[in-house]
Amino acid sequence: MMKCTLLNKQIRFNKPKINRFNKSLSHSFLRKNPNVIESLSHNNSYFLFDKEVSGKSVIDHFNKNKPERANSKLSDRKAKIKQKLKKWATSKKSLPDEQLLYSSAIECLDTNNEIPLRLTEIASINGKISRFNDKQRALIEIKDLQNKILNNSPSAKGLEIVYIEHLFKIPELNKVELSGENQREICNQYYKKYYPEYPLIAGAIHRDEGREHYHYWQDGKNNRSRLYDFPDAERRAMLAVHPDKSWLHTPVVKMTDEQRTKLGELKQIHFYKHANVFLKNNGDQFRFHIKRNHKQRAIIKQQASMPIAEREYNLQNKLKSENTKLKLVQIKLKAGLECGEQYLLALAQGLTDKIEALRQKTLSAYIEATLVSNSKKVAKRSIDELEAIDQPAIMLGIEDKQQLVRQFKSALRHERKKRL
Repeated sequence: MMKCTLLNKQIRFNKPKINRFNKSLSHSFLRKNPNVIESLSHNNSYFLFDKEVSGKSVIDHFNKNKPERANSKLSDRKAKIKQKLKKWATSKKSLPDEQLLYSSAIECLDTNNEIPLRLTEIASINGKISRFNDKQRALIEIKDLQNKILNNSPSAKGLEIVYIEHLFKIPELNKVELSGENQREICNQYYKKYYPEYPLIAGAIHRDEGREHYHYWQDGKNNRSRLYDFPDAERRAMLAVHPDKSWLHTPVVKMTDEQRTKLGELKQIHFYKHANVFLKNNGDQFRFHIKRNHKQRAIIKQQASMPIAEREYNLQNKLKSENTKLKLVQIKLKAGLECGEQYLLALAQGLTDKIEALRQKTLSAYIEATLVSNSKKVAKRSIDELEAIDQPAIMLGIEDKQQLVRQFKSALRHERKKRL
């Protein structure tokens, strides 16, 4: 039985982030995205409460039922002060005891614990503290904010979820096929069975953007209790499956980050089991499985506290690195061609003292371009250009063993073995 990965993702929208929801709706129902192949958009299917409709009808529904934006001043202010503490905790101007105090306060915030009074007593640290008054005020304020948030409603923590967008997509690397209709059936069956109090509002099967996939939206409001408590609904559903896990009795609002991560993993495993039962009954010859890389996850979490520009997992850095590599490859290819021309000129003029050096420079440039790019396309271009240099060189009397293409292939194999 073939194994298959799955992108099963949630994007949760609370009241402070409700404006971001509009961008997501535009992507899914108005197809405002540069990756969309507009000539195929007519093949898409849109649903509103299980009825197939136009994308505009879905947008109109959400515009008529949009909740008011909540006041998020407490959380916003806490985030700003936390950024200050992170800066002071790594600053060379901060004393070692100072840095320890800020790091301890940040740990309390990350684990959703109250900040003890001792972590605000910066005056007890020996030595001269720069910007003492600012730091004292910040510690006292964030202690008060944290305690207010912990003793407040879930909305103060951003856990009062209004809408949930789900994505079901099989990554391109998997050599399997599953129709959008079957993807929709898997998802709708699951949420109607385990979360019947949270209606599925809308859905979109996209057939104009890479592999066929399914987006769907769920109401975060319980239609019985009228509470926005979807995170706790997930906790309750997993508790029913795992009654032996005592930590699942803890409301999500009081869980640590680690417990919330575990809850997400349990939910994912549960969903995969449901999906695999559907695949089995449907006669599909593949099953979904979860690939975990805990080491990579730990690195990403550690880098989350770094400035965006310094993070390893950062699209801007990735693009910058790729552009730098591309420029280097282009420089080496150009250098190879220029050296090749000089090599031919030296052959024609009989400059025996320069021929060998120019041959080696030409080869080195093309070999380096190919190794840096790690691209078959660049390797093919290198061979084509070297063949173009070899043809007149043969007429000028070089021996077969001195042909550039032959030496290039041999040297490339040797270099790749060295780097393994």
